[in-house]
Amino acid sequence: MSADDAGSQTRPLPPRCQGTPLGNGEYAGCPYGSGELRVFTGPCDCPICHGSDWEGMIATWIPHQDFGDPECGGFLYGLVRGDEGYIECNDCDEVVRTVPAAELRQTLNEMEAMLELTSEQCPHCGKVNLFPGFSMMMVYTCRECGRAVEVGDS
Repeated sequence: MSADDAGSQTRPLPPRCQGTPLGNGEYAGCPYGSGELRVFTGPCDCPICHGSDWEGMIATWIPHQDFGDPECGGFLYGLVRGDEGYIECNDCDEVVRTVPAAELRQTLNEMEAMLELTSEQCPHCGKVNLFPGFSMMMVYTCRECGRAVEVGDS
C-alpha cells in the first residue's frame, strides 16, 4: 500500500524498529528495522518488533479467511496505537477488530486457540513451532533459529 492510499492516511504505520532502548536516545539496533534481514527470515528474537521490523507489532499466522474474509489470503497482526489495539490483515489492510491495547495479546491468543493447529519441531535447533490455522506444514521458517525447514513425508 502506498503512502497516498486512504488507509495509510487514517492508520499510519508504526515507526521502524531500532531495537531495545538503551537510554539517552540510544538503541541496541535491530537487523529487521535496519533492513539487514528481510522480515521474518531470521530468528524473531527482537523484543520490540519480534521480526516484523515495526515497533509494537505482533505478527501471527492467523489466516484472515478464518476471521471475516474467506477470499483473503492474508494473515492477521496486532498493532497498538495509543490506547487502542488493532487486529489488521497484512494483505488487504482490513481492520478485523479493535480492542483496548492491554487486551490485544490476549485477544490474539484467544483467536489462535479457536483454530486448527499443527506443530513441527525444527531439525536444526529443536524448537517446536506452532502454526494455528493449518492442518499440515510443507515448508516453514523456524521462529527460533530462522532457518528454512522442508518437512519430509511423515
